[in-house]
Amino acid sequence: MPVPTVVRLKDSVQVWSPAKVNLHLEVHGRRPDGYHELSTLIVPVSLYDTLQLWDCPTGRIWLECDEPRLPTGPENLIVQAATRLRDRYAPGRGARISLNKRIPFEAGLGGGSGNAAATILGLEAVWGISLQRDQRSAVAAECGSDVPCFLAEAASWCTGRGELVVPATMGARLHLVIVKPLEGLSTRAVFSCFKMEKEAVSGEEVRGALAAGNMPALGKALFNRLEKAACEALGALVDLRASMLAAGPLGVVMTGSGSAMVALASSADHAAALGRHYRDLGTAEGPVRIFVVASTE
Repeated sequence: MPVPTVVRLKDSVQVWSPAKVNLHLEVHGRRPDGYHELSTLIVPVSLYDTLQLWDCPTGRIWLECDEPRLPTGPENLIVQAATRLRDRYAPGRGARISLNKRIPFEAGLGGGSGNAAATILGLEAVWGISLQRDQRSAVAAECGSDVPCFLAEAASWCTGRGELVVPATMGARLHLVIVKPLEGLSTRAVFSCFKMEKEAVSGEEVRGALAAGNMPALGKALFNRLEKAACEALGALVDLRASMLAAGPLGVVMTGSGSAMVALASSADHAAALGRHYRDLGTAEGPVRIFVVASTE
């Protein structure tokens, strides 16, 4: 399905909010604003949270979630996105938002950022407002660096701090297996271990392989500059990655700042077989979670 998908119901709006994987992530240095300059290839995949949104005549914005560990106050990106959108384009409006959480957090899968983008799209429908693309992207960028990429319906090449988004060509559908260890990683923890490298890895090879639908070449080109730092922050990732590679995928890469690892398969059947093999994996902290997914286009 195209993503994010907005469905109008009788008295509410439902939005399917996808996870993403990074097939390439390079860090080019720290910017004057404190963010890092990035280049990354992002693909939305068929692992979804769902949001349901209702108009709230009182003007209050409030969030409820079926995951008790997830904060639902002003620190949540959903609440921030709703508040920013209201303050700028719908003064006095309110919303009740219910989140059904399936995407693991502290995984590098972009669940929170995707939820923020889904909130913007959903509330446009709930409040009956219509934004231009640049207006929508500006609100998204204020919520987080990778929120704008979730407004797209396709794979994206993202630069700047992640907010500059252009479509990326896909020559074939991707089949992947996400392996999420019990332990999570915060972006702050990973960057505390990060050291800049002198030579940057270009994204030309991975983008070319994706555009051509050349899965073996794509597997060889997978890259994440943060993976080394994440392995220092969470040593269990080293053995997990090695075990995943031993099962015979086309390639393995960490997504985002981790802790999830992603294996690229040659077909849907190959992905299913890898998923079955990976069920026996785990770390000292406990078992892993397995998600057999495909790109959403």
